Amino acid sequence: MRLLQLVLIVLVFTCSALAQQQSPPPRVTIQAPSYKKALEEFLPRWDVNKNDRLDRDETAALLRNDSIRSIEAAALATAHFWFLKSPDKKSATLPELNSDIRETLAFANGSLTNVFNMQREYEFYLVHLFTSSRDMFGSKKIGIEGISQGHLGNCFFVSMVGNLAFQNPDAIKKMIKPDEGGSNKVLFPDGRSVRINKLPDAVIALGSRTGNQGTWINVLEEAYGEVYSSANPGDVAAIGLDRISRGGNIGETISLLTGHKSDTIAWKSGLPEDLLNIRYLLGKGVKNKSLMGAGIPVDLKKPPPAIVVGHAYAILDYDEKKDVITLWNPHGNDFKPMGPEGFINGYETKGGVFRLSSRDFSYLFNHLFVETNQPISNKK
Repeated sequence: MRLLQLVLIVLVFTCSALAQQQSPPPRVTIQAPSYKKALEEFLPRWDVNKNDRLDRDETAALLRNDSIRSIEAAALATAHFWFLKSPDKKSATLPELNSDIRETLAFANGSLTNVFNMQREYEFYLVHLFTSSRDMFGSKKIGIEGISQGHLGNCFFVSMVGNLAFQNPDAIKKMIKPDEGGSNKVLFPDGRSVRINKLPDAVIALGSRTGNQGTWINVLEEAYGEVYSSANPGDVAAIGLDRISRGGNIGETISLLTGHKSDTIAWKSGLPEDLLNIRYLLGKGVKNKSLMGAGIPVDLKKPPPAIVVGHAYAILDYDEKKDVITLWNPHGNDFKPMGPEGFINGYETKGGVFRLSSRDFSYLFNHLFVETNQPISNKK
């Protein structure tokens, strides 16, 4: 079988499924067949009903199979991703599973289209699996360094989990209680708890990366997905990550992770009359060491380079004297502007972290969420 040598892969999708820059995975050389060759090898084994096709249900069942690892797991994750981006398809042939997918996002003033290449998706999953620690907390200290959202639309969750890792990593360790056999009980501060079985490689591949900090973020992604399932009994998604990849609310995530309510303000992007309220809430949040997040509308016209529309960001700090906000993009991207920082050239970014004024913030973003010290009233 001809082998494909992977040296460095850079590919990412935003919450709105639009291509955008992301921090590259670690430099690594992997000997692996192409995605097409991998499908030719593994599909006959996956095809349980022997109809010479891969059914959506067959893929869903295989995702939980812990014996599927490494290259096979990366190929399976890619096939599952194809089905996620092809919601009307119940089954697919090998050529179909290997074909590119065009996804168009429509909004009031137009539309945006992204093309998903399955070979590149497969390469991304390979690098993820071959460079990730399988320990719960890995060999590195928990923090935002190295965290990078996967290719599914759960930025609202990853941004706030990353913010918590930045502010209070011990809170994350307290949530996850390992059991014998590799399963984990997750105790969310809002009072809800779920048990997550040992995560198979394919599920890890589909989730977010932590820069070798371990699988804790993947466990939390699955746990939040199970919380979604409990709230919506009719939801039959294959894995928890599928549920939260459809998008969600930053404020609800703050409550889940802290047990506290959040203050929320919204404004029309480009009309910063609410600037005083923005500054007040940011200052209050920094004083109380609150989790804070913000969202950029998908229909923002002419965003600066490396700024992602339809996307959630964490707010790490606000310097009231300098009127400067520090934000974190959960894609963990690096960016250096070609000229002075600002709307035209963008903002210098390292590991997803960048800074801008509250006035620039009010033009780019249209939602702000700040954790309060009020406990939520619906703890379960």
